[in-house]
Amino acid sequence: MDGLWPSFARRFRVWTGMMVPDAMRATALQVLGQMAAGLEITPTELLQSLDRDRDVRQALLDAIGLGTTWFYREIAG
Repeated sequence: MDGLWPSFARRFRVWTGMMVPDAMRATALQVLGQMAAGLEITPTELLQSLDRDRDVRQALLDAIGLGTTWFYREIAG
């Protein structure tokens, strides 16, 4: 499944505008595999579907621990 990493990293940058750190590699690939198994598809099929399925993509990003935080981003009025 390591062969999916370059494709995932490219897509991640498109989806989020950020580069995914290599430290996330094992977690991201594990979650990708688990989600694919739950949907009864291959990890490659899941990765390809994420470009058009925003809900599943967000679930993946949430599962690998990439949440949005607004802590101290907004100046209190």
